[in-house]
Amino acid sequence: MVCKIPELTVDWQHLLTSPGNFYQHTRAKSIPDPLAHLLWQAITDVPKADTVRLELDLALSQPPTLDEFTTCVRILGKAFHTELPA
Repeated sequence: MVCKIPELTVDWQHLLTSPGNFYQHTRAKSIPDPLAHLLWQAITDVPKADTVRLELDLALSQPPTLDEFTTCVRILGKAFHTELPA
């Protein structure tokens, strides 16, 4: 028996440029229209979206050093009781 793996790559830019693109995609995935409408509203009606974008742009403009990154990963690992290799 051969199992086919569905295409996992989604062109979100295309889907989010118009409701038509989004609904065409959700119908192809057998997502009921009422649920698709709720999803569309949730991902497109974002209060203070410009403020969030500005904060993210600022936060991501200077990436952490490798040492800063690995330190944060270790701290988070300990917070979730996960042992990370040294």
